[in-house]
Amino acid sequence: TKRLWISSYTIHGGSNILYPVFMWKILETESVGAGRTFIIFLILLVKFLSVALSYQLTKISNLDKGTKILLFVIFTSILLSMSHYNAPINYSYFSYRDIYIILFLIFFIELFIYSRFRAFFTILISLITSISILFHIDTGIYLNFLLIFYILYILVIKKYGEILLIFSSLIIFWFITINLIGFDEFKAFLDHTK
Repeated sequence: TKRLWISSYTIHGGSNILYPVFMWKILETESVGAGRTFIIFLILLVKFLSVALSYQLTKISNLDKGTKILLFVIFTSILLSMSHYNAPINYSYFSYRDIYIILFLIFFIELFIYSRFRAFFTILISLITSISILFHIDTGIYLNFLLIFYILYILVIKKYGEILLIFSSLIIFWFITINLIGFDEFKAFLDHTK
């Protein structure tokens, strides 16, 4: 019906609808196999992001260069072993559903390194929390709670500009999303979430 939440009932969120449809468009065939192929690509993405997360975790350590390299190799080996190419059901420690958590952590760590791109990373974590709730409701709720705790933290340390940036990013993202999918779809999404 070319509708999302109105014409379906999703268990986890928009990923149940959008991931297979996206792969159907790429492969120009509507089949279960095409949908499952996309899951394999997502797991590969999880593995790449695991390496980036390992790098971020290593980067914030106060170790000498040689020990950091060893720590990176160990972290990378552990994180890569936590995801497996099982489809359609993926019960690995890191499944394709964890892409948003890993992305959030990669950029969230940047906020504590005091990067000169702090505003950019603040907008990115706000965007990731919003997208994650659309695709995976449980993951999105978890990440939004993390964002709320972060907002409370920056409220205590009086970084009001960053709080304003987070709220304005969220408002702009949701405004664009509601305009793209339509208000009826958004109401149906809220109904599914409830």
